Amino acid sequence: MQPRSGGGSASWREMPPLLMQRPLWFRIPFHKQIPVWVFLFLFVGTLISVLAGQKPSRQYKEGHIFTLFSTTLLGFTGLTALLVYRKRSAGRESFRQRIRAPEFLWILIGGGFIYLALDEVACIHEKMGEMIRIGLRLEETPLTDRIDGVLVVIYGMIGLWALWVYRQEMRFFKTIRAGLTIGFILLAVSLSFDLLTDDSTLFRMWLPEAWWRVVFEWTGAFEDACKIMAVAFFLSAFLEARVSARKDQEPGTSPAGTD
Repeated sequence: MQPRSGGGSASWREMPPLLMQRPLWFRIPFHKQIPVWVFLFLFVGTLISVLAGQKPSRQYKEGHIFTLFSTTLLGFTGLTALLVYRKRSAGRESFRQRIRAPEFLWILIGGGFIYLALDEVACIHEKMGEMIRIGLRLEETPLTDRIDGVLVVIYGMIGLWALWVYRQEMRFFKTIRAGLTIGFILLAVSLSFDLLTDDSTLFRMWLPEAWWRVVFEWTGAFEDACKIMAVAFFLSAFLEARVSARKDQEPGTSPAGTD
């Protein structure tokens, strides 16, 4: 007996292909979702902290959850860069070839992020700033207290310098440029606010007594959140680079990012 064509509900085989597809969010690779999940984690964590009667910047202090999370994120970002180098350096035999090759950039990036993870734990740049101030016999003032912030700016400048020197490698990964750009913008915002929030003097000068403490605390939280979000975008971009590098090694595929 032939099934009736009229009446009744349509079978799932007759449904439009669009309705059978997974929602857009579930079709996005997880590494591209990382910045969104990190943002939600920071937002919810800060909200819970504030509702519990704590300062918004409390969880960003040394030893608290967001600092530990930032350290882990920095470490994973560094390891991911080293994995990209492993894929990209296949076939390089001599040590000289490896150093001179464009993909050596990933060694510098990986080492840099692992150092930043250690810095997050050991407060290296804060201690270096204190040593510089003592070595130069500078008095402790709101200006000299910002030496450690200047060191972080130097970290960022070194990263930009490495990208410029090995820019040929970045041409190989066009798909990660947007993530890197957003990451560096957030990093610049974070560094700017870091220099601003290193001391509360400016807030006391500009704002009335009833407001400066609140604004100072929220500005500090915003600065740390921008830093963590910058790392999230870097990690997402480097994971994308690793995917591209893996595809590049497959036979019959075009070089990464050139499609």
